[in-house]
Amino acid sequence: MYKYLLAIPLIIFPYWLLFLLYCLLTGTLMEEVFLNNGFLLIGALVVGGLVAFICTVILCVVALAKNQESLSMARLNMIIKLVHVPAYIAIFVLSLAFSLTVFGIGFVIVFILSDAFCILMSGLVGAVSAILARRQQAGLSDWIAYAILQFIYCVDVVTCVMMYCKIRKHSKSEV
Repeated sequence: MYKYLLAIPLIIFPYWLLFLLYCLLTGTLMEEVFLNNGFLLIGALVVGGLVAFICTVILCVVALAKNQESLSMARLNMIIKLVHVPAYIAIFVLSLAFSLTVFGIGFVIVFILSDAFCILMSGLVGAVSAILARRQQAGLSDWIAYAILQFIYCVDVVTCVMMYCKIRKHSKSEV
C-alpha cells in the first residue's frame, strides 16, 4: 500500500505542470493563488518536481531493500506510465501551439525539461521492477533491455505493458 502512496506525487507531476500553466493563463487563478508572481509559479513547479523525485527515490530504495514482489512493482509501473499518456498528449499539443511564436519557446523548453524529468522518474520505477523480476526469477531473461527501455520516450509505455504481461504470465505458470 505504501508504494501507491509514494507514487502519487510522480503520477500527478505532469498534471501539476498543466495546472500551473492553466494558472498562468487565467488571470484570476494567477492573482489569487500566486499573487501575480511568476517566481512563485516556477517555485511551485520546482517544489512539485522535488517532492515527486524524493518520493520516487524512496519508493525505489524501499522496493529494492524489501525485495518487493516484481508483479506488483510492474503493475505500479504500468499504472504510472498509462496515467501519464493523456498529460503527455496535452503537453505535446501545447508545445506545438507554443512553438508557433517566438514568445512560446520558453514554455516549450519548460515542457521538454519537465517531460524528461518525469520520464527519468518513471523510468526508475520501471528499472526497479525489471531488477526485482530478475532477482525473483520471474521469467524476465532480457531484464537489462527492459530496464534500459524504460527511459526512452514512447517506447517505455509499450515496454512496461510487455514486461507486466510477461511477469504475470510467469507468475501464473508457477502457481
